[in-house]
Formats: sequence, C-alpha cells, structure tokens
Amino acid sequence: MRIPLQKLVKQIIMFCIFSNKITAEIYFRRQYRKVSQRGVASRLGKIAHGFDNRLREGGSSFRGQILEFGFLLKRAKNLGVPFDHALHWACAMYTMVVHKMNSCYLETSVSPRKNEVVLADTMLQAAVKERRSVRKWTGKPVNCDMILAIIELAKWAPSSCNRQPTLIKILETEEDRQFIQEYFPKEFWHKAPVQLLICAEVGAYRSGDDWFPYFDTGAFIQNLLLLIHGAGLGACWLGFKGWTCQGRRKMSEEQYNKFYEYFSFEKGVVPVSMVVAGYPEVIPGKPCRNTLQSILLEGKQNA
Repeated sequence: MRIPLQKLVKQIIMFCIFSNKITAEIYFRRQYRKVSQRGVASRLGKIAHGFDNRLREGGSSFRGQILEFGFLLKRAKNLGVPFDHALHWACAMYTMVVHKMNSCYLETSVSPRKNEVVLADTMLQAAVKERRSVRKWTGKPVNCDMILAIIELAKWAPSSCNRQPTLIKILETEEDRQFIQEYFPKEFWHKAPVQLLICAEVGAYRSGDDWFPYFDTGAFIQNLLLLIHGAGLGACWLGFKGWTCQGRRKMSEEQYNKFYEYFSFEKGVVPVSMVVAGYPEVIPGKPCRNTLQSILLEGKQNA
C-alpha cells in the first residue's frame, strides 16, 4: 500500500526533527510557547497513556514521545505545576520507557518435571490457609513500627500500569476514630487497636478503568492482611459504600463534603476500605471453601 506523498513528507520532516535533541527542543518551544499549567499536565498524562498502550502492544519506538515528555517535564517544573499522583504515575511510565523496562519480563527455560507441581514455600502456603477475619481483640497495644514495616512490604502488590493508587491514613487519635465511625456500618471494629483507612488516588485512571482502583487497592489489602497475620496479629477489612471511585454517592452531599474537610484530602482520594487489627482474642475456626471442581468453569457441553 502506497503512502500518500504529503504524509510521507511529513514523516520525513518529523524524523529529522526528532533525530537530535536540539531540533526537537526548537520544535517543542514553538509548539508549546503559550501552554498553561493545566495544558502541560494534560499532555503529560496523554503521552504516558500512549506509553502504556504501546508497551502492552510490544511497541519499542518512543523517541519523539520521550523527547516531548522530557521537554514538558521541564516546562512543568518552570510553571510550578503541582505534581499529584497522576503526574507521578506519568513520570513512572516515562522512566519505564526510557530504560526499556518492557524488556525485563524474562522467560525462563526452567520448567517442572512432568507430573511435578511446584508451589510457594510452606510458610506462605500456611499464611494463605490460616489467615482469618478477626473481629475481637485483646487490649494489648501494637507497636506502630511493626505496622509501618507491614505497610512498607505491602506496597509491593501489583497494580494496573504500576499506578500504585493506594494511600493509607493511620487513625491514631480518638477524634479520628470517632469521626470515621459515621462512614462504616457495624460496631465490632470500634475498639480495634489498629485502624487503617485505605484510599485510592483515582487521578491516574482514565475512562474505561472504572474498576481498576478497586482491583489495585484489593491486591494491596490482601498483602496487608497476609502480612498482619504473619506478624501474629488478626485483622478484618471493611467495605466502604458511601461513594464510589466513579463519583456515585449513596451518602448525602453534606457527609461527603464533611469527610474531605475533616481529613483535608483532595476529592481525587476516594475511601475504599478500613483494615482494623490487633492481637486476636478470638480466632475463628476453619471456614468452608468451595471445591476445586466447583471453581473451575467448563466450556459449553455438546448437546
């Protein structure tokens, strides 16, 4: 298929412009000479999403976009653009592309022998099987450094495009603990020694990613629960129903505004869950689980 002459000429010109940093700098200065803070932030986000799409498709030619992102990043700093979670994610995508991180998904030539099943280490298996949702705790205080160390490890959970949206507010004061009770039903958790408000920063997501913040924070929470169990504590996580990451609200506008005013959070920080923990007073027994056969879906049966 022949490329139209006009398009071919344009491609050649752009190739020449992006062949070195000097010509690219001149080009971008002219293109973005009147750009605003908002325009810079928006364009950086669009380029980052382009990086994301091309990485997933196995693309490797990013030179023009890399030069454009680098130019706009300097312009953002000069204009004083606030670096929120969305821009931090965009910079992470930029770094991934610059260092060609898409090539680090390694294939291994080592495979289990026939009929041999290789599982994780026994300690991890035990944590997965023995963890329980604990709803009653002793009054024994929990070391804050232990909780911080658990959060530090839990952050290695996977997230879509490495967005890492999870933010945590440790509720330490009695005032905070009393305030948050209005936003979560039930009462059993009110005296839990450790109370963590789990939120998602949704600014890095785009249209069509409606449920990704929940997937990403859910993976973080599972890490958190397993690590809390491994530390000898017992935890339970609570769902939040007041409003969604998509902006749908079940609570009143007054309650919605009061939450953000109290914590001084940006509106892009959406509560997702509470994780409460402590030294367990009662550990629930082994619950029933579905059989493997009932979990596996089968294809259509022949008539």
